[in-house]
Amino acid sequence: MRKWNVQVATVGLLLSLVGCSGYRSYQEAQLAEQTDNWDRAVLKYLELVERDPGNIRYKTGLIRARISASRQHFKRGRELRDAGDLERAVQQLHEAVRLDSTNQYAQAEFEKARDDLIAEQAESASPALADLKKKMGKD
Repeated sequence: MRKWNVQVATVGLLLSLVGCSGYRSYQEAQLAEQTDNWDRAVLKYLELVERDPGNIRYKTGLIRARISASRQHFKRGRELRDAGDLERAVQQLHEAVRLDSTNQYAQAEFEKARDDLIAEQAESASPALADLKKKMGKD
Protein backbone atom coordinates (compact mmCIF):
# COMPACT_ATOMS: atom_id res chain seq x y z
CA MET A 1 0.00 0.00 0.00
CA ARG A 2 2.84 2.39 0.88
CA LYS A 3 4.54 1.75 -2.47
CA TRP A 4 1.29 2.57 -4.30
CA ASN A 5 0.92 5.87 -2.36
CA VAL A 6 4.45 6.88 -3.35
CA GLN A 7 3.68 6.17 -7.01
CA VAL A 8 0.47 8.21 -6.88
CA ALA A 9 2.32 11.10 -5.22
CA THR A 10 5.06 10.95 -7.86
CA VAL A 11 2.52 11.03 -10.70
CA GLY A 12 0.73 13.94 -9.03
CA LEU A 13 3.99 15.87 -8.69
CA LEU A 14 4.88 15.25 -12.35
CA LEU A 15 1.45 16.42 -13.50
CA SER A 16 1.72 19.60 -11.46
CA LEU A 17 5.18 20.31 -12.90
CA VAL A 18 3.86 19.85 -16.45
CA GLY A 19 0.96 22.15 -15.62
CA CYS A 20 3.33 24.81 -14.28
CA SER A 21 5.51 24.70 -17.37
CA GLY A 22 2.40 25.01 -19.56
CA TYR A 23 1.24 27.99 -17.55
CA ARG A 24 4.68 29.59 -17.80
CA SER A 25 4.77 29.05 -21.58
CA TYR A 26 1.29 30.54 -21.87
CA GLN A 27 2.42 33.61 -19.93
CA GLU A 28 5.48 33.90 -22.20
CA ALA A 29 3.25 33.67 -25.28
CA GLN A 30 0.98 36.41 -23.94
CA LEU A 31 3.95 38.62 -23.09
CA ALA A 32 5.33 38.12 -26.59
CA GLU A 33 1.96 39.23 -27.98
CA GLN A 34 1.89 42.32 -25.78
CA THR A 35 5.36 43.36 -26.94
CA ASP A 36 4.60 42.63 -30.62
CA ASN A 37 7.18 39.84 -30.68
CA TRP A 38 4.95 37.72 -32.89
CA ASP A 39 7.59 35.23 -33.99
CA ARG A 40 8.23 34.32 -30.34
CA ALA A 41 4.49 34.13 -29.70
CA VAL A 42 4.15 31.67 -32.59
CA LEU A 43 6.90 29.49 -31.15
CA LYS A 44 5.40 29.51 -27.67
CA TYR A 45 1.90 28.71 -28.93
CA LEU A 46 3.30 25.90 -31.10
CA GLU A 47 4.87 24.39 -27.97
CA LEU A 48 1.59 24.73 -26.09
CA VAL A 49 -0.51 23.19 -28.88
CA GLU A 50 1.96 20.33 -29.14
CA ARG A 51 1.58 19.65 -25.40
CA ASP A 52 -2.21 20.06 -25.37
CA PRO A 53 -3.66 19.73 -28.89
CA GLY A 54 -7.23 20.00 -27.66
CA ASN A 55 -6.83 23.36 -25.94
CA ILE A 56 -8.87 25.91 -27.90
CA ARG A 57 -7.20 28.86 -26.16
CA TYR A 58 -3.78 27.70 -27.39
CA LYS A 59 -5.05 27.02 -30.90
CA THR A 60 -6.69 30.43 -31.27
CA GLY A 61 -3.60 32.07 -29.82
CA LEU A 62 -1.48 30.28 -32.41
CA ILE A 63 -3.73 31.41 -35.26
CA ARG A 64 -3.72 35.01 -34.01
CA ALA A 65 0.07 34.97 -33.59
CA ARG A 66 0.68 33.45 -37.03
CA ILE A 67 -1.47 36.05 -38.77
CA SER A 68 0.13 38.91 -36.86
CA ALA A 69 3.64 37.59 -37.46
CA SER A 70 2.81 37.22 -41.15
CA ARG A 71 1.63 40.83 -41.31
CA GLN A 72 4.82 41.98 -39.60
CA HIS A 73 7.03 40.09 -42.06
CA PHE A 74 4.94 41.32 -44.99
CA LYS A 75 5.31 44.95 -43.92
CA ARG A 76 9.05 44.54 -43.41
CA GLY A 77 9.38 42.80 -46.78
CA ARG A 78 7.65 45.66 -48.58
CA GLU A 79 9.87 48.20 -46.80
CA LEU A 80 12.99 46.29 -47.82
CA ARG A 81 11.80 45.95 -51.41
CA ASP A 82 11.07 49.69 -51.56
CA ALA A 83 14.59 50.31 -50.22
CA GLY A 84 16.05 48.13 -52.97
CA ASP A 85 17.13 45.22 -50.75
CA LEU A 86 15.46 42.50 -52.80
CA GLU A 87 17.26 39.57 -51.22
CA ARG A 88 16.11 40.37 -47.69
CA ALA A 89 12.68 41.43 -49.00
CA VAL A 90 12.21 38.01 -50.58
CA GLN A 91 13.14 36.34 -47.28
CA GLN A 92 10.65 38.43 -45.31
CA LEU A 93 7.85 37.98 -47.85
CA HIS A 94 8.49 34.23 -47.98
CA GLU A 95 8.20 34.10 -44.19
CA ALA A 96 4.92 36.04 -44.41
CA VAL A 97 3.53 33.46 -46.83
CA ARG A 98 4.85 30.55 -44.77
CA LEU A 99 3.11 31.86 -41.66
CA ASP A 100 -0.19 32.62 -43.41
CA SER A 101 -0.58 30.64 -46.61
CA THR A 102 -4.09 32.05 -47.13
CA ASN A 103 -2.74 35.57 -47.73
CA GLN A 104 -2.85 35.75 -51.52
CA TYR A 105 -1.61 39.33 -51.58
CA ALA A 106 1.54 38.31 -49.68
CA GLN A 107 1.97 35.40 -52.10
CA ALA A 108 1.75 37.73 -55.10
CA GLU A 109 4.20 40.22 -53.56
CA PHE A 110 6.61 37.40 -52.73
CA GLU A 111 6.52 36.08 -56.30
CA LYS A 112 7.04 39.56 -57.76
CA ALA A 113 9.98 40.29 -55.45
CA ARG A 114 11.48 36.86 -56.16
CA ASP A 115 11.18 37.41 -59.92
CA ASP A 116 12.75 40.86 -59.58
CA LEU A 117 15.62 39.37 -57.58
CA ILE A 118 16.21 36.64 -60.16
CA ALA A 119 16.25 39.23 -62.92
CA GLU A 120 18.62 41.44 -60.93
CA GLN A 121 20.96 38.53 -60.27
CA ALA A 122 20.90 37.46 -63.90
CA GLU A 123 21.71 40.99 -65.00
CA SER A 124 24.60 41.34 -62.58
CA ALA A 125 25.90 37.87 -63.47
CA SER A 126 26.33 38.78 -67.10
CA PRO A 127 27.63 42.35 -67.30
CA ALA A 128 29.26 41.53 -70.63
CA LEU A 129 25.83 40.83 -72.10
CA ALA A 130 24.47 44.11 -70.75
CA ASP A 131 27.49 45.96 -72.20
CA LEU A 132 26.99 44.25 -75.55
CA LYS A 133 23.31 45.23 -75.58
CA LYS A 134 24.25 48.85 -74.87
CA LYS A 135 26.85 48.85 -77.66
CA MET A 136 24.32 47.45 -80.09
CA GLY A 137 21.70 49.99 -78.99
CA LYS A 138 19.28 47.38 -77.71
CA ASP A 139 18.93 48.71 -74.18
